[in-house]
Amino acid sequence: MSEPRLQKLQYKNYLSAIKALPQTNLFRHLYVADENGREFDATDDGDRSCALAVTAVLYLAGWIDRPHATVASTLKALAESGWRKTESPRPGDIVHYPAGESGDEHVGFWVGDDAVISNISELRTPGEHKLMMSDGRLPMGYYTRDYGVDLEREKNEG
Repeated sequence: MSEPRLQKLQYKNYLSAIKALPQTNLFRHLYVADENGREFDATDDGDRSCALAVTAVLYLAGWIDRPHATVASTLKALAESGWRKTESPRPGDIVHYPAGESGDEHVGFWVGDDAVISNISELRTPGEHKLMMSDGRLPMGYYTRDYGVDLEREKNEG
């Protein structure tokens, strides 16, 4: 008896991973060493984990080269991986925010209905929040790609 042929539903798995992000501590730490061997937590105990959480999910989906720890390297990797700017975000698209008081830019996932899933610094973990961040920041851009599916059909079926 032959095994059934199964097709991986990449986009549905991608959205499922995004929706599983809130309250995970998986991206709370990223230990690195500088050129002098000094070790430190690049995510500052989850305070600066937005790029790592976003790019880890993108990497698992096969849509980026590797996880990244900074927004700058994330944006560069998105461009190199075929992501492009859009004015009309769809679920799973990347939301890019300008720097806040900390001086750090921010990234997250657009999930629809005025909602974003991204790292929430105060919680030190990803969570769902409104498009306008708690400090009043609004997105400065969105990034999308060809997800390889009929998004409208999947939206109606899902």
